[in-house]
Amino acid sequence: MELHEAVVAELKGLIRSGDFITQCLFQPLPTLFGQRSAEAGGNIMGLEHQQHNGILWLAVAIVRTPEQEALVYPKVQAWVQAVKDFAATIEGGLLPWTYLNYAGKSQTPLASYGVEKFGR
Repeated sequence: MELHEAVVAELKGLIRSGDFITQCLFQPLPTLFGQRSAEAGGNIMGLEHQQHNGILWLAVAIVRTPEQEALVYPKVQAWVQAVKDFAATIEGGLLPWTYLNYAGKSQTPLASYGVEKFGR
């Protein structure tokens, strides 16, 4: 949340009020989802490979213009990287799985679903 607040403060200095919206969402991602999926024959998302309980995290910034997007996109990427760097300091904290519906244009979520699913 501190990183979200820092991004918002930075964006306020770059983009006028009312021209951007941010979102920072946390959802539980327990290993039970993968276990139940495996018991039912598995699923395309590869959740059965998840070894640790996790938190599904979504970072969003919405702006009005392409010019604003060019300013905001690197800030959001840095925010995401800072959270990943922090998660990597916790044992089992950085899960290799990326949720397709929350993925950004620089991410490759299908690759995280398992080689047996997509061949890479």
